[in-house]
Amino acid sequence: MDFDPEEVLRLMLPDRADLVQSWAANPDVAEFLCELGACGYADAEKTVRRIELEAASNLERTRDLAFHNYGTFIETADCARDVAKDFVGVEENLQRFVDGCPGFVAQCGDFREKAQKLMAHRRLASLALARHTQLLEILELPQLMDTCVRNGYCEEALQLAQYVERLQKKHGKIPVIQDIVHCVQRSQRLLVKQLLAQIGSPTQLPQCLKLLGYLRRLEVFTPAQLRVKFLQARTAWLKSAIEGVLRDDPYYYLNKVIELHRVHLFDIITQYRALFSGPAGSAKDDSVDLPAIFYSWVFFVIKQFLETVDAGLTNDPKVVARMDSLFGQCNYFATSLSRVGVDFSPRVHQLFSKAAMRNLTEAIDSSLEQFKSRLATITSASIDSVRFTEPASRSEDLHPPLSLLDFQALAYLANDLLRALNDFSACAQLRQGLETVKLFETKLRVAGEMLAAVLRREGGATSGVAKLFTRAFVPHMALCLRSLCGPDRVKDVLGSSCWGTLHLELDVGSVNVALVEFEETTK
Repeated sequence: MDFDPEEVLRLMLPDRADLVQSWAANPDVAEFLCELGACGYADAEKTVRRIELEAASNLERTRDLAFHNYGTFIETADCARDVAKDFVGVEENLQRFVDGCPGFVAQCGDFREKAQKLMAHRRLASLALARHTQLLEILELPQLMDTCVRNGYCEEALQLAQYVERLQKKHGKIPVIQDIVHCVQRSQRLLVKQLLAQIGSPTQLPQCLKLLGYLRRLEVFTPAQLRVKFLQARTAWLKSAIEGVLRDDPYYYLNKVIELHRVHLFDIITQYRALFSGPAGSAKDDSVDLPAIFYSWVFFVIKQFLETVDAGLTNDPKVVARMDSLFGQCNYFATSLSRVGVDFSPRVHQLFSKAAMRNLTEAIDSSLEQFKSRLATITSASIDSVRFTEPASRSEDLHPPLSLLDFQALAYLANDLLRALNDFSACAQLRQGLETVKLFETKLRVAGEMLAAVLRREGGATSGVAKLFTRAFVPHMALCLRSLCGPDRVKDVLGSSCWGTLHLELDVGSVNVALVEFEETTK
């Protein structure tokens, strides 16, 4: 029948619960309980006796075994102790191993990542080695570009720049490619400077077309900027040519400046129109008025030219004596630009007439200073020796009257004034007639006052000096002014009907007022 060994043991050993629990799981105990349950009372008593005998026998054998094998037991105990100690060490080592496993796993992960990176680098290195020639060509692009630029191989440099631009679009995020692009762009900027420098040198139209084509292909300037850069470069070249002219001789300097402008400015304008009138040059730029760039530049250059000429038209004797030649060259230069729509001859006329009037005023003032100095050395004897005889008829001869030789100071003054008037007439305009007449009236009135003061001081009441001034010198000056801006000249320019409205006659009465008063007081 079925039974529970643990329940049986608990009944048999009520005070030994620890033995009950340990024996209940032992299969030998369960087998023994089964055998014991199958016996009767007599057999059970025999079994108990038999067990006691077996226990005594086992105890005897155990004692005998312990006696004869005590060394083995000692060694076994030592081994057990050593094994226990070793198990403790193994346990500690195992615990350390368990504790170190996460770090080891992390290091293994790092090692794996490094190994993968090394493998990737090795693959890249192998690929780079396989394509060494192609990579070397790409890495040499900056040096090749620099060599082409410095040796003037513009076409090859442009091809390299275009190739690098395509390379940047495909692989622009690679640092090496970025460095190559940066170096090539730096060489490209140097190429632009060289092209502009060549434009700013003595260059003919075919070469200008070639250089401008390179600049257009570089695409670094807008259409407006390209026009401005071209004009700036050509202006710098013109300026350098002018700065090379010697300034020792004012006339030579002005003459050379006019010649350089006449030759080169027309060439620059012709080149500009040829370069920027075709399909490539007619590109539109809505933000800039392209035609205004050209005319603004022309206005600027002509303004500088006129300022240079104006500064050079000084009172230098050579310049004053040959001002008509300078005026003719400037006027020819101004009118020649009418072929390209830039005629500035009115500005030239205005400039030279203004300079001529300025030089005339300075020359008259200088003549009056010399006249004053000569009057200071006049004696009463030389004044009294002058006798004036009224001519039988008024002469229209423009040569000075010979009677002026009787009073040298007046003769010198006449020569100086006529010389100044001759120099002025080369560049004078009809509109300056009234201003010229008024200027002579004022200055001759001053000369008359100077002469009247000397006559009063020296007592020249009986002298003919006053009459010589009022009846010979002043009328002759009026005659010369009449020939310069009188009715005949007005008729040639404006027509005969205009003379009635113009009053360009020298007011002899206002000029002679000082000497007339002197004559009246001495009668």
